[in-house]
Amino acid sequence: MTPILMLTGLTSPSDIAAGLKAGADDYLGKPFDFDVLVARVHVALR
Repeated sequence: MTPILMLTGLTSPSDIAAGLKAGADDYLGKPFDFDVLVARVHVALR
């Protein structure tokens, strides 16, 4: 299984819901904090 993390500039609640419904495991909006991105990648790889 390959985890999918969406990193996008689309951050409305409907965009997030659509991304998760499309199969993303996590969703991170831009601008993003690098440390948060790294933490989410670590969580996804567990």
